[in-house]
Amino acid sequence: MGNTYGEVPEPRITGVRQERQGVAVLTVTIPMVLRVDTDGLKYPLPTNYPTISGYGFSGAQGKESEAGHWEWELTYEGQGPLTKEQDQDNEDQTVYALDTSDAEVPITSHPDLIRIWKKYYGYLEDNRLIFPAKLPKDAQVDAEAYGDGKKNPLYGLESFLSVGAVWTKTYSTTTLPADLFSNIGCIVHTIPQPKRFKIPKIGKGRNWMKRGPGIRIRGSVAEVTERFLLSGRGGHNVDVYRGETQ
Repeated sequence: MGNTYGEVPEPRITGVRQERQGVAVLTVTIPMVLRVDTDGLKYPLPTNYPTISGYGFSGAQGKESEAGHWEWELTYEGQGPLTKEQDQDNEDQTVYALDTSDAEVPITSHPDLIRIWKKYYGYLEDNRLIFPAKLPKDAQVDAEAYGDGKKNPLYGLESFLSVGAVWTKTYSTTTLPADLFSNIGCIVHTIPQPKRFKIPKIGKGRNWMKRGPGIRIRGSVAEVTERFLLSGRGGHNVDVYRGETQ
């Protein structure tokens, strides 16, 4: 089936269902144009399918109606037509989400590396930071537990656990924002937040970086996901990720 032959038949909506969050499936039926060959066999001719505002065509199958007529049953996916009032500024049509993750990163990237290095008597060997198995008796590290020359709590440590997060704002729109790609890869001071809920402060020493957006277009509606990456302790480096700030 294509849209290069014939007039667009009159559509008849036969069903609407919610497939998943934010996605509706519309079922439309149009007449099937048949050709009869010399052997009396019937073949369907390619037929234009109608465009429906807010929905994208997703498939078609031929079905025989109860009256014995052959029809195309078309399916469309979308969120329905949007008005200007239902665009990206509408809180009821916007989804915010915070996804957290844990990752092991080299101890050499720790923001307090120099202090830890000195406190636990670290030394470099083959470009690796090594902590000895034992601490000297006069080490200023919890003297009762570790200062007796027996145990170094960082012995064998090469990495530490860093907690990260990604903040997203997802919305549907009929026009892409002009500033959608501005500040990508740069530190931003303010992330978009819902009006009814305010995100608590992220704590000292962390900041956000704007990542590239995700864009999905279905029919005449675009689904946009803006992404913001939370830094580890110490923040994204202001010299490396310098740029326009928000």
